[in-house]
Amino acid sequence: MKDLKKIEILCKERGMTMKYLAECIGKPLYQLRNSIRVNRAPRYDLEKIAKCLNVDIKVFYLVADVVNSEQIEIIKIEKGIPIPIKQTYVEQILRKTPIAQMEIGDSFLFPFEKEVLPNILFNRLNRAANIISSRTQTKDTFGKKYTAKTEENGIRMWRTN
Repeated sequence: MKDLKKIEILCKERGMTMKYLAECIGKPLYQLRNSIRVNRAPRYDLEKIAKCLNVDIKVFYLVADVVNSEQIEIIKIEKGIPIPIKQTYVEQILRKTPIAQMEIGDSFLFPFEKEVLPNILFNRLNRAANIISSRTQTKDTFGKKYTAKTEENGIRMWRTN
């Protein structure tokens, strides 16, 4: 966390006006004053201010932040990191369950998840079943049919057709 009130104190100690500091960093005076008032400024502005005031940038951070200096290091750009594939909840269910391989009369129990309400989980399982059913529809078949029931430990789903 930053303490930008120190900027005013350091300016007074050095006999520097806020107007001169604003000119030094290439910002209008009102922007500098607003940054101090709301206690927010981009790191590159803080670096310019620290240079003009001839202090280390760590002066503007609270002691806890300076002790853990990793928090104020510049974040580095990394190249070649693959973008993770975003999966919907239904896709996650399709990946976790054997729903696509089920034969008529087969069932599985999908355990409740702590962060998902049972009725939401029930709806997601039904949507997954509908997707499988629509993917398997051809002229000769009506697709796979499923039914589900809430049990004590989870939701049981059966293939009925």
